Amino acid sequence: MRRRDFIIHGGAGAIAVALSVRGSAQQARMRRVVYFTTLSETGRTAPGRVDAIRRGLAQQGWIVGQNVELTTRWLSAEVDSASFVAREIVALAPDVIIPAGTPATRATIEATSAIPIVFTMVSDPVGDGFVSNLARPEANVTGFINFEPEMGGKWLGLLKELRPTLDRVGVIANPDVAPGGGQLYLSSVQPGASPIGVSVVDLPVRTHDDINAAVATLAGDPNAGLISPPDSYLSPERSTLIAAAAEYRVRDTLRQSCSPPQEGVQTLRFVREWRDTAMKLPHTEQSSWNPRRAAT
Repeated sequence: MRRRDFIIHGGAGAIAVALSVRGSAQQARMRRVVYFTTLSETGRTAPGRVDAIRRGLAQQGWIVGQNVELTTRWLSAEVDSASFVAREIVALAPDVIIPAGTPATRATIEATSAIPIVFTMVSDPVGDGFVSNLARPEANVTGFINFEPEMGGKWLGLLKELRPTLDRVGVIANPDVAPGGGQLYLSSVQPGASPIGVSVVDLPVRTHDDINAAVATLAGDPNAGLISPPDSYLSPERSTLIAAAAEYRVRDTLRQSCSPPQEGVQTLRFVREWRDTAMKLPHTEQSSWNPRRAAT
């Protein structure tokens, strides 16, 4: 099963519980579920995500169009409008909200303390204050994390395997929306870098031009690499990032974000649906690694 399906199908169980609390699937009133994400509606994975929710709900007896209505809200890169959109969603009085991504989750939690929330694609729900622990649901919030903070060190190790001469790596993120202000994964990359002879460069970005400038700092170093952790701002900007890496000849770029790129330029992918892109990259090796899943 694909990671996306695992998370969303698993989340469907939590969603079904929340729906059932407000009435069984056989009762007449149409229930409403809202999927709220910082991703783009035109992204390649968008239809699959919505379809996975539909199938997950159906397995629990909730059929879209029959006893439950599924509404979607897509922010793309407009994360500044998350709070406004979250308030609009709450005004619809849905039975459950599924925010995907840290900005959408934060905005939804701030907008309601009554409507059940099942978040996905959140890296650090405890650090971001969404929940106090990962052991059990609390208040109106539960959900799934997509990566553990320690993954930063593993990504560094993979880059080193790809290019044994790697001596410098940039970690690029938007501190306004990335988990832990961009420091969550950076802090796990740094401890493992010095022992293997790699220096780490923090590359905070907030605009399109920032991305090009950040990647340019690695230009001219044939042994430089780039890590782009999960980041709801950089995901829609993936083409810009990949193009910049190609322009400045940053040869090994490891991106682990929310959506695959439209084209692949020397990029390693973990997720199975991105494998076709990675297959085009002659200097990379394929990885069957699959991240751990954790639920709250």
